[in-house]
Amino acid sequence: MKKLKTNETEHFLYWFSIILIPILLSIYGITYFVAEYFGLTFLRLCSMRVLFGIPCPGCGGTRAIICLFTGRVFSAIYYNAFVVYAVVLYLIFFITQTLKRLTKGKIIGLRFRNIYWQLALVILVLQYIAKFIIPDYQINL
Repeated sequence: MKKLKTNETEHFLYWFSIILIPILLSIYGITYFVAEYFGLTFLRLCSMRVLFGIPCPGCGGTRAIICLFTGRVFSAIYYNAFVVYAVVLYLIFFITQTLKRLTKGKIIGLRFRNIYWQLALVILVLQYIAKFIIPDYQINL
């Protein structure tokens, strides 16, 4: 497979997110509607927690997004720091890349760097470990 140049990678990520985000939001919205309307609450449960009794790395993600978009940033970080990092990084990337395209390159968009993925992995692992270390850590809204 051909290695993409930085500009090609940014172009791919930009358009991939334009397609992927609405699809994921639609799937989540439909699942949530079906769970609420038909009383199928098991659709909202974490499979890993149900099967193994421990939270998954993504547990608290929905609550983190809700808290983030309602202005409760510290609560969002408590529920899932990785989600906060990913949403903030995505918004900065998407906005700056859109401005770059609208101004025909006069505004420089956020460049793709491997350090962003590495930092995301560190945050994911640390927040997952914290879920086991923090006494009485709960994921309730």
